[in-house]
Amino acid sequence: MSEIGEVAAFAPRKGGQWFVAILNGSSARSLNVPLSFLGAAQYKAMLIRDSVRDAAAVEIESQC
Repeated sequence: MSEIGEVAAFAPRKGGQWFVAILNGSSARSLNVPLSFLGAAQYKAMLIRDSVRDAAAVEIESQC
């Protein structure tokens, strides 16, 4: 549970492709997001997050 404007999580899908998004307020935080709803399979992930070095930039990371 969080205050309005602090954090929001969405997990829509299109066919077999999921889009999981976490939007955070102005304070940095770490979250554990259970992904058991995805089922047993191999997934690829693209992580897009704010850069810690440049407030106007993002960092993109791919994981398999």
